[in-house]
Amino acid sequence: MDDEAVANVFAKLKSRGMFHMDLTLDRMRSALHSFDLERPSCVTVQILGTNGKGSTAAFLERLCRRHGLRTGCYASPHFLSPAERIRIDGIPVSPRLMAAQAPILDCVAEDLTYFEWLTCCCLLIFREKRVDVAILEAGLGGRNDATTAVEADLTCFTPIAMDHLDVLGGTLADIASDKADAIRHRVPALSAQQSPVPLKILEDAAARNRTSLECIEPLPGTMPLGLQGGHQRQNASLALAAWRALARSMNLRPNRDLEADALAATILPGRLQSIPGDAETPRILLDGAHNPHGAKALVAHLAEACITPSHIVYACLADKDWRGCLAQLAEAMPGIPVLVPGLSCERGADPEEVAGFRRSLGYGHMQGMAETAPNVATALTRILSETGPSQGSGDRRPVLVTGSLYLLSEVYALHPDWLVYA
Repeated sequence: MDDEAVANVFAKLKSRGMFHMDLTLDRMRSALHSFDLERPSCVTVQILGTNGKGSTAAFLERLCRRHGLRTGCYASPHFLSPAERIRIDGIPVSPRLMAAQAPILDCVAEDLTYFEWLTCCCLLIFREKRVDVAILEAGLGGRNDATTAVEADLTCFTPIAMDHLDVLGGTLADIASDKADAIRHRVPALSAQQSPVPLKILEDAAARNRTSLECIEPLPGTMPLGLQGGHQRQNASLALAAWRALARSMNLRPNRDLEADALAATILPGRLQSIPGDAETPRILLDGAHNPHGAKALVAHLAEACITPSHIVYACLADKDWRGCLAQLAEAMPGIPVLVPGLSCERGADPEEVAGFRRSLGYGHMQGMAETAPNVATALTRILSETGPSQGSGDRRPVLVTGSLYLLSEVYALHPDWLVYA
């Protein structure tokens, strides 16, 4: 398949609408039946929740690989190419391999949504590559998520919080109920620590489905992790419990040394990722804290690590609770100037509205320092001109870029060498 044919496949995929949803599992079930994929031949894990799904999947993937298993991981969103969503042994598949599935998919599944098409595509590739373990990250919710149409051997829940209110419902109970509907009859489930409402809903769903729900405590602070932030101890612990459950089901013996090596070596772009600076440019911290739960974890890490940014570059999607995020950042870092770039994504929040809200917050003697920029490239250039060259090692504070993974995708477009998965 030549480059033009690959481009045509990706253009057709894009025309399905990345954000288009038609909440039913009928199309997926029909497609999976056609491909004989309702029950994948490999061991399959579904990961659901609000924050931490990608990190938990990355930890679990590394644990399985370190013990000699071939892994397939399906995660979202992507930064530069949809091929990033499908990883074999930690490495995104080639666009050509993805595009090669199009004739197969389009013969029987022409009406699939963007996410459904990608989900079927990943399962076809996992079968072709004969993976031992498939890790499927839910895209949105659980009840009607495409990954829920696939039979699984284990279901994992990261912390459940307020997000996607326009789709899943306006209360925490609504959101938890939607995600809990992914629990399958007699399929064991694991959960990170949850607040009381989601926990009760998950417990009730497990009881209805005659299965177990085990709640996992965070790892102790002494164990090194490749991903930064105290919140990652919960994600790593959930992944470790999932790996050990899989090992039991596969008659494998976990190795504590290999487990420790895997957790310490796990990396994932855009999760408190630190880009080293030099004499001309400051260090940059990239983090996709797109909701108040994520912002809370970000603020906690910065405080624990004694990190005070020189500037914050912030942009978010309009349908996220960006006011709640900005309020937390402003309270924790009251005197830090904020630059709000425009996003090329059509769902981006209006930069003037975001900057105006930040200016309205009354924290600190430099209260409300916020300006807009046409794009992230301009924002970073402006910050560099304000900070000037470094005068010596260790004298420069980092720049924090946060708010949305779609903001980070525009950073990676400027610096593709920063986008590293394994």
